[in-house]
Amino acid sequence: MRMHLHRPHWHWLIGMLLCLYAGAGFCATIIDHWPVIAEAFYKDRPVPAADGRIVISAPAQAEDSALVPISIQFAEAHGIAKWSLFVDANPIMLTLTTHMPDTTRAFTLSTRIRLDANSQVRVIAEKPDGTLSMTSVAIKTPGGGCGGAVSQDEAALRASAGNIKLRQVEEGKATVLQIQHPMRTGFERTVYGYYAKAWYLQKIEWLEAANKVMALQLGPGISANPYFKIDYPFELATLAIQASDNENQQFSYPKQAVSTR
Repeated sequence: MRMHLHRPHWHWLIGMLLCLYAGAGFCATIIDHWPVIAEAFYKDRPVPAADGRIVISAPAQAEDSALVPISIQFAEAHGIAKWSLFVDANPIMLTLTTHMPDTTRAFTLSTRIRLDANSQVRVIAEKPDGTLSMTSVAIKTPGGGCGGAVSQDEAALRASAGNIKLRQVEEGKATVLQIQHPMRTGFERTVYGYYAKAWYLQKIEWLEAANKVMALQLGPGISANPYFKIDYPFELATLAIQASDNENQQFSYPKQAVSTR
C-alpha cells in the first residue's frame, strides 16, 4: 500500500531534519528570564516597550555561539543617557552597559556577544529623568558560547592582552575599537579539567582631549578580543582609550593617555 504524505507531514519532516542538522539548540525553547532581570535590576520600576527609536539588529540564527554579531541603533534625539544589554540565557545576564556621549545625536554600537543557549536579547534604556524602556529580539544558537576549553599559551596570551587598535571607517563617520583580551567567563575548562578563573575586561572609557565622553561597562558575555564599532562623530586626533579588567590591569591608547577618573 502506498503511503501519501500530506503537506503538514512534510513540514514536520523538514523541521525534524533541521533539528538534526543544526543540533538540539535549533528547536529548543527561547529562554526568557525577564522576571528575574526586572526583580534584580529594576525592582518596582515600570519598563514599557520602546517606541521604535531603539532597534536591535542581530541574526535570528547565530552561526557561532561565541561570536554573535549585534548592533544597537538609536535614532536622532533619542534622549537616552544610559542603556544595558542583557542576554537572558547566559550565566551572567548583564553583558554591557553604555553611558552615552550625547542624548541628541543618532548613535549605533556594533559588537559581538556570546550566547549559551537560545535566548531573548534585550536592551533596557534609561533617560536622564530615570524613565526606562525596553526592546528585545530572540536569537537561536548552537549553544555553549560561554564555555569551551582553554588551550592557548597562557604566557603569550597575557603578553598580548590589552593591545588596542583604533581606527576610523566610513569616511570618518564611524570608529572601530579592537582590544586583545580572552574575556574568560569562568566557565571554560583547562586541559586538567578544572574551570579557569574568570578574566575579562570590565571598563572601557573614551576620552576626547582628556575629557570622558563615553563609558562602557563589560561583562564576560562580550566575545573574546572585544570589537566595537561606534557610529558617532568622534574626533580621532584627540581620542584616547582607557580600559581595565577584573584583575585590575590597566590598558590605554595611546600609551601615555591619562584618565580623568
